[in-house]
Amino acid sequence: RFDALREDFLGSELLHSIVYYTGMIFTERQAYDTARVEFQNVVDSGHEELAPLAQFGIGQTYFAEAKYDEAIESYQKVIDAYPDAKMAQDAHFNIGWAYEKLKKYDEAIIQLEGAIEKYPHNENTSNMQFYVGQIYYAKEDTDGAINAYRKVADNPTYDYDTRRQAQYWIGFIYEDANQIDEAIGEYQRLLKDFPEPHRTLRHPSNNINENYIQKLRTGEL
Repeated sequence: RFDALREDFLGSELLHSIVYYTGMIFTERQAYDTARVEFQNVVDSGHEELAPLAQFGIGQTYFAEAKYDEAIESYQKVIDAYPDAKMAQDAHFNIGWAYEKLKKYDEAIIQLEGAIEKYPHNENTSNMQFYVGQIYYAKEDTDGAINAYRKVADNPTYDYDTRRQAQYWIGFIYEDANQIDEAIGEYQRLLKDFPEPHRTLRHPSNNINENYIQKLRTGEL
């Protein structure tokens, strides 16, 4: 079916779009090898708009297969070949994500913090700054985690739920470390600065209220 469609548009500017979206369809079907062939055809065409998307798509197929080293290599090609493309920004973030999957936490943090600094207005930035906190926590570096979460909670340009979640995690880390006074202070700030609940009803931050803080203070929890 796809081959017939290509013949209909042979020599047309639409052909590159057809090949690219064919790659996307194969990706959704988890036919990753075939998807990569289609994406590579677009990359080789040199199409100004679609080639960066296709190269990024190659990285996504490897990531989906948990072939993180290959994904990193593919994302790096986006950065090297198309440094001004929007996909180059996303590739920076995805390299950090892939490093985290490889449990190369230090490399992940360096990559993500660099991307956050370089692209502060990218739509991934708030989530990735929060993700940096999670990586520090996975490393059992609670100071690093708190600092990372603080950058999220204190940034008024980030979305409300992500900021609220970060503030909750600061309190949780202190509570988990039995630093009760610090935990109470952070939970009180949660209630003061983020009075509306998280939109996910069962989010743990929604369990924090004055009654919870009082029980924490008196050791009833």
